[in-house]
Amino acid sequence: MKTMSKKNWKREQELNSALALSHDGITVHDALGVLDTFRRYERKLHRLAELSCNGYPKPTIEYRDGKMYRYDIEDVALRERSEKQEANVERAVKELARAYRLTVDLQGDPRGLIFSLKTSEGRNINFTF
Repeated sequence: MKTMSKKNWKREQELNSALALSHDGITVHDALGVLDTFRRYERKLHRLAELSCNGYPKPTIEYRDGKMYRYDIEDVALRERSEKQEANVERAVKELARAYRLTVDLQGDPRGLIFSLKTSEGRNINFTF
């Protein structure tokens, strides 16, 4: 049995995902661009979900009795910006998926994928390699 390098395995996974997406009437080159867009959206949503789980920390330094104390408080402005960004990115993901006749399953837990994609036939599309 011939072993495959990690680089070649990633290329094969990317090509398989692009071929699964290209059956809906777009070229493989365009499908790779769409997969990159989904990958970028997933990373952004993942970062926002981690920030949400950490409680939007804002480092604060306070001096009392000649001692320095460092602690975090919740940054309300950051919370509002993050929630708006999250809503905008989720809307963009849904619109892009709808344009290519894909279904999106969103979830907010940062311990795995933030969303998964399926074709109209029910095939999973792996966009993270």
